[in-house]
Amino acid sequence: ASIDQVAVEDFGAPPAETVIPNFVRAPDWTGRWSDKKDQILFVGRLVLNLKRPDLAVEAFVRFAETRPGWTLKLVGLDQDHEGVGSVWKYLKARLPATMRDRVEHLGAQPSEEVYRLMAESRAMLMPSEFESFGLVVVEAMMMELTLRAPRDGVVVEVCVRAGDQIGDGAVVVRMG
Repeated sequence: ASIDQVAVEDFGAPPAETVIPNFVRAPDWTGRWSDKKDQILFVGRLVLNLKRPDLAVEAFVRFAETRPGWTLKLVGLDQDHEGVGSVWKYLKARLPATMRDRVEHLGAQPSEEVYRLMAESRAMLMPSEFESFGLVVVEAMMMELTLRAPRDGVVVEVCVRAGDQIGDGAVVVRMG
């Protein structure tokens, strides 16, 4: 049943004059989990006080200390932050020497490349302070990514089912 049919039948709503289709255009993921790389993604502009790439890098460093084959790919425009300058240069300078070759900033990428990276990665970090919708959450789900993100707003609305037992402050969603 279409969303319009459900609205009419279940809620007695009048038929819609126009139905706006799902705007997520990520291709269907057809791969196998076992073929994914030991790779984690951060997708978003490098904004310290909003998207929090610094938290993604810090979390990766702790995670990767005991997982030598894992890498982190940061996808998104570098930004200048007051008192810091380039956020990527700031993050790179704070990396331990043993991690510098395992964290890479790819800059802004076309959607097709982001989807390719999602399809080959095992996980995604989304430590944003705020997301109004969080399209990347839906895209990550479509690509069967394990997602680590704050338990608030869109993440809870999109990913968490009533009755899920997940610790305060974070949600982990494993699709597939």
